[in-house]
Amino acid sequence: MLLGWVSPRLDDASTHAQGDAPFHAMTEGLHAFQRGDFEQAAIRWQAAAHTYALRHQPQAQSNALTHLARAYEAMGHDDRAAHSLQTALQLADQAGAHLQAAMVFNQLGTLALKSGRLAEAEQQLHTALSRAHDAGDVGLSATILHTKGNLFMRQQLSS
Repeated sequence: MLLGWVSPRLDDASTHAQGDAPFHAMTEGLHAFQRGDFEQAAIRWQAAAHTYALRHQPQAQSNALTHLARAYEAMGHDDRAAHSLQTALQLADQAGAHLQAAMVFNQLGTLALKSGRLAEAEQQLHTALSRAHDAGDVGLSATILHTKGNLFMRQQLSS
């Protein structure tokens, strides 16, 4: 189940150049993911992340790792997804990519919520909302607020 997933942008000119091999890997990964071929999506996104790392492009690498985490989560590998997201967060912060960091925090919060770690989810989503607000992304803020609503309901059911 894809709870509160905001798709990181593949068309961001700051992270991908048309005609670029990792851009094509990112696009192929997205198509594989949409077909339900999560393993192939992971392979493509991992390849793109590796290439971006070699090119010293932290924002693009963070974007690829954020996608990779979604594929891992879809395959039931939540620990691998969390590790990928932690690395993506470090890279987004290194690159000063505030919107990317907000998306990663949202995904971390959603993953924690799914796993029943409600206090962690609350912290991650609070940070995600703050960063999305700072970045001025109303759409992402709305998505995070929706996920926070789901968290609130889980907290009510747990008490």
